[in-house]
Amino acid sequence: MAQTVGYPLAAAGPLAAGAVHQATGSWTVPIALVLGVCVAALGVGLLAARDRKV
Repeated sequence: MAQTVGYPLAAAGPLAAGAVHQATGSWTVPIALVLGVCVAALGVGLLAARDRKV
């Protein structure tokens, strides 16, 4: 299931970045969006890596 959703989502990333670059004429917005996704992934990863017992 994760591959079914993950691969198309990952494939859409470069296309979306290119579309945003073409729409804005600058790399500032696409890079800012990528950094935002990285910060969100860091936050989720830190929450997932907490030392807890279930």
